[in-house]
Amino acid sequence: MFQGRPYLCKRLDLVSKVAVVRPADLKYYTKTRDFCDVHVTGGRAAFAHNTAARVHAATSAVAAECEVTNRWLGFHRIWHGSGEVFDTVDLFLPDVQFSTQAAYIRVPGSARPALREAGLPMRDGMHAASHAIL
Repeated sequence: MFQGRPYLCKRLDLVSKVAVVRPADLKYYTKTRDFCDVHVTGGRAAFAHNTAARVHAATSAVAAECEVTNRWLGFHRIWHGSGEVFDTVDLFLPDVQFSTQAAYIRVPGSARPALREAGLPMRDGMHAASHAIL
C-alpha cells in the first residue's frame, strides 16, 4: 500500500487489526520508537561441522526456531527539510508475538578488536553479513 506515498492513520482497531488511513500531503515523516526481542528456542547447524570434503573452516551458521516479540513504544515526527524531531508521541499498544525461524552466525570475540584496528565499522559489517546469510 505505502509505495512512497504518505498516509495519516485516522482510526486503529486493535481487536480486528484494521487501520483506517487516508492519503496526506505532509511536510514531515514519522520514525517509530520500537523494541524487538528474538528468543531462540531451538537450533541446529545449518551446515555440518565435520565434512571430509570441506576445504574451509567449520561454520558457525545456525538455523533455529524462535519467538519474536515486537513492542512499539511510540514515534517521532520529523521535518523533511531539516531532519529535526519536532514531536514525540508515546503509544500504549499490545506486544505483537509470533513464531518463526532465525538464521545466524556466532561471531568470535576477536572480530571486534580486529575490525576496530582495521578501521572498519562492526555494526555495518554485521548488517551486510545478515543480508548475505539470508
